[in-house]
Amino acid sequence: MTAGQTRSLAVPGSRMRRFVGLRHLFLDLQRVVLLLVNVVALFTTPLLRRLLRLGPGRVSIGVRLRRFCERMGITYLKLGQFLAMRFDVLPPDVCHALEDLFDAVAPLPLPQVLRRIEHELGRPIEQLFSKFDREPLAAASVAQVHRAWTREGEAVVVKVQRPGIEQIFRADVRNVRRMAGLADWLRLLGRTSAVEMVDEFTSYTLREMDFVTEGRTAERLRRNAVSYEYIPRVYWNLTSQRVLTLEFVEGVSVSKVTSWDTQGRDDLLDEYFGPGGLTEATSNFSHASMRQLFVTGFFHGDPHPGNILFTRDRSVVFLDFGIFGALTPDEMETLASFVENEALGNIDNALHYYEKISDLSPYTDKAAFRREVKLILAQWHHASKDPESPIAERHFGVVMGRMLDVSRRHHVKVRAELLLFFRALLTLNASALRMAHKFDVLHEMEAFFRAARPDVQQRIEAVVRDPVRNFYVRDFVRRLPEAASRVRDGIAGAPFRLAVEPADEPGERRESAAIDAIGLALVAVALVIAATSVPIGTPLRWLLWCTGVLALAPAALMRRQP
Repeated sequence: MTAGQTRSLAVPGSRMRRFVGLRHLFLDLQRVVLLLVNVVALFTTPLLRRLLRLGPGRVSIGVRLRRFCERMGITYLKLGQFLAMRFDVLPPDVCHALEDLFDAVAPLPLPQVLRRIEHELGRPIEQLFSKFDREPLAAASVAQVHRAWTREGEAVVVKVQRPGIEQIFRADVRNVRRMAGLADWLRLLGRTSAVEMVDEFTSYTLREMDFVTEGRTAERLRRNAVSYEYIPRVYWNLTSQRVLTLEFVEGVSVSKVTSWDTQGRDDLLDEYFGPGGLTEATSNFSHASMRQLFVTGFFHGDPHPGNILFTRDRSVVFLDFGIFGALTPDEMETLASFVENEALGNIDNALHYYEKISDLSPYTDKAAFRREVKLILAQWHHASKDPESPIAERHFGVVMGRMLDVSRRHHVKVRAELLLFFRALLTLNASALRMAHKFDVLHEMEAFFRAARPDVQQRIEAVVRDPVRNFYVRDFVRRLPEAASRVRDGIAGAPFRLAVEPADEPGERRESAAIDAIGLALVAVALVIAATSVPIGTPLRWLLWCTGVLALAPAALMRRQP
């Protein structure tokens, strides 16, 4: 191929890139104009009222911001939902106003839905489903859901993404990121980076638009589920990046159950669950959610009342897997320890673990931050133990809202993934408290942690008595001298092989003494570490400290034996 031929082949690609670039620019300008019009509408009335000294008016800035997001469409709806979690950045009243953006939106016309499905799955609708309901079961900002039946007669739900939202989203994000850069230059959010927030939001939302990822999330949750927890199976032959087909599960939503309970319709509750069955169903919901949050670390990120069903056998069914969270083992352990200690009333320990998930800045008044957080934790635990205290004071959302407000005022940042964890926990708590006279949230949390996480004594016994763990510890210690020698030889240039030969009789006795000494030392260290997890000032803490320190003395003597 000649150079001229190479150039002729490159020209169409270059033209295509220019065309795509111009199309992006045109869409960006369209969205900027719409944005400017709505920004003017957002701020004109408050500005005129301020100039005329008429006061702030009856409509709060949070409500105005929510209406602005609704008018701007998909990107700003999702941005508003994202900001509704950012109690560490925005005032609580603004966050609460933005929470209404999680409600349903106007549905798409059926012909548009059917064309979308046919385009994505590559076949006429008649070849895909034997029956397809005209009316949607639900409609949200990203997609809407219809009930259908497969060609084999199986009932399913089909989630269909709204057309064009990804292109609009990407155009809006480009514009928002430009504005965020200007906001950072002007330091409009103080020491908080607006660009970093936009990047977090973009990543968070794009994964919600990928229905293949959502299907894999459902499958992973399904693999982790226990007997009283159900996750619908995915029909992969009827699924694409923008269409998701799941098994239809019969049940009533938490919203409906709460409505029956609020209206005092015990007859409907007993007819569906059986006498006293609501308490068991709610407990199953609580334990399934806490198990995701504190045991597996992979959790449903939006367990609001519309996304949770109860079956007649009192099992809990999770729906809508677009929002999910995944914690590292260290994050999961820290968060579990924080909530566990708060539920059990170990306030000093709870504060310690909350600090571990908080990113304190050089501008943070650490003493004031700790003092305020500790007071909030103590007040919530006291209110939760008092059955006569108002429901609002027992809501875990109250304690987290106040703590995140303290974090914002003291320039302490919390990562978006951890905020998603707290949002899931708060949603669980809110749903349970709406049935407060039948469900004791604090009692359930205490019961869960006692069952799922053993106490200090049990943890120590597990370490000391576990024969498998002891075998590997002794084996490791037995191999340690020879391994060290091999490493030294390897560094000196000799060939490195990790192989251990049987020891001579005299050396074996000395090695056995060394193993016993190191084993006892490990137990002593375990006792000292365990003491740090016991509340400060308790007798058990001092007992563990003293026992651990005293155990080091015989370990040293054993090590010195010939």
